[in-house]
Amino acid sequence: MTCRAEQGAERVVVYAESDIWLGHGATQRRLFLEALLSMEWRVILLASESLAPIRETLQAFAQASGRLHAIAIPTKAEGYRVDERWRMIQALTEEAERATGWRTNLVILSWFDGLRPRRRDLKRCLGVMARPWVGLYFLPTAFRPGTTMGPVKRLRQAWVDHQLLRQPLARGLGVFDEGLGRTLRWASCRKPLVLMPEVTEADSLDSEEARLVRNLAGGRPIIALMGHLSPRKGVLNFLRASAGIDPGKAFFLLAGKFEPRDFSPAERRELEHLMAPRENLHLHLHHIGDAAVFNGLFSACDLHVLVYRDFFHSSGLLSKTAIFEKPVIVAEGHCMGERVRRFGLGWTVQEGDLAALRDRMLRALECTPEEALHLREAWMSYRTHHSATALRESLRRLCAPCDSDRSEETWT
Repeated sequence: MTCRAEQGAERVVVYAESDIWLGHGATQRRLFLEALLSMEWRVILLASESLAPIRETLQAFAQASGRLHAIAIPTKAEGYRVDERWRMIQALTEEAERATGWRTNLVILSWFDGLRPRRRDLKRCLGVMARPWVGLYFLPTAFRPGTTMGPVKRLRQAWVDHQLLRQPLARGLGVFDEGLGRTLRWASCRKPLVLMPEVTEADSLDSEEARLVRNLAGGRPIIALMGHLSPRKGVLNFLRASAGIDPGKAFFLLAGKFEPRDFSPAERRELEHLMAPRENLHLHLHHIGDAAVFNGLFSACDLHVLVYRDFFHSSGLLSKTAIFEKPVIVAEGHCMGERVRRFGLGWTVQEGDLAALRDRMLRALECTPEEALHLREAWMSYRTHHSATALRESLRRLCAPCDSDRSEETWT
């Protein structure tokens, strides 16, 4: 298939999900399908039913009937090996082509991270895909300078990526971190690297729980940590800092999926103490599946704390702070710290500095008029950079038919 032939025909793009997911898969499916379909392309969705039922997705995109075909990823009790995932994506692509009569121009691997094998398993993954493909790479830690990854592990991961990307049908990567090092250019074999915006859902519902939290706060500012409440989200330090603040000055919300087994026995004992009922703390320790309900609770708060531990890349919650115009505190350095400083979305503190976190929480609640004006300008700028329009443009570049239509690097 030549580039000229691709340019003259309607494009067919496969959006391939994974049987594993470490991010906001249901949200990403909806937003990426909206963008792809808005460009009048035909889309084949290889769908993980654990994210959202196919029937709901097809109903949501009923206006695209005839241009959207979906097929479910078969479940496997023991899970798939990495090489089996590559073969599964190729087999499902061929099955969808037979069902539709379409010929795929490009496969988007929506969780490239989960398709990266260990070095000893690499050979079984090479040459499996028979269609051109690009990957969305969320956690390219080996390529970000200053991370805690050792040099040997860093080199091994970079070498695996290099072998995957040097395949003739590999067309490039979409990445979500503009601070990656030059080694990624080597690993990508000078194939296109496109910076993808962190787009998130903006619909908001003023739910009963959001109203409850405001009532419990009783006019006090609400400081929150929301999302998947894993150890790396800084749950313990958030609770430690909140326990040292006068209850009359602030109310605290901890909301999201919480699994005690993710924490060590010593941490669980401390969490039990810190989560004991107190007048200025509300706990919602379950996954909030409805994005509008999550957003309503997010919007009810006055300040969000995202001081993550050993986390080096981007987060869609930064986009939520810009959409709902809420200041944020993040850990110094790496992608989130760099963005907060560059755009002026809030403040940074050293990751493990409890005193600094506590002090910054209190100082953030006493925002001056000049700081408030600067924050409003920052939120507007961040929304522009991470909008649905920006997503369409990034996807257009990433999925362009010919390498000559795409810049090699788009964030410098």
